[in-house]
Amino acid sequence: MKYKYIHLFDNNTTSGLRVNLSDLGSEVGSPKTKRFKYTDYKSSDLALKAAIKWRDARLDECGLSHLLSTNKNHTHQKRPHLGNSGVSGVSLQQRKNISGTKYFWRASFRDEEGYQNIFYSVSDLGECEAFRCACRARYEYAGFLIIGKKNKIPCKPDVPFELV
Repeated sequence: MKYKYIHLFDNNTTSGLRVNLSDLGSEVGSPKTKRFKYTDYKSSDLALKAAIKWRDARLDECGLSHLLSTNKNHTHQKRPHLGNSGVSGVSLQQRKNISGTKYFWRASFRDEEGYQNIFYSVSDLGECEAFRCACRARYEYAGFLIIGKKNKIPCKPDVPFELV
């Protein structure tokens, strides 16, 4: 399914669609999830239309409708490269020199000038803050943040993100 925040569910008794806005945090308020059973809507197409309408209304009332805007650099058809962090465009780097090994969280993106990298020092900022800074930079320059391996991130980013 290629609709943001809308997922299929199927169990022994029923099937349909589920809108899940839980990962957007407290900005969304309640309710964060809602199920749209195919049997309640007489068809999968009608259930999908209802799910999209509910999702769009919830995001709009929370001022988060920009999360649905399409970005020419972001497609749902291609799975993003997640590197070693589980986040597309964010990776943990190490640099060795005579005084030892230093770790940095790196945000990478492409702009008019080509590929760019911004580094945030773990020793200066701490693990979590350096990671959040890299996520912020990636989001600011790329316009989106994709997390594919939630168990690999050191903390939750403080910008909107999409789980894939």
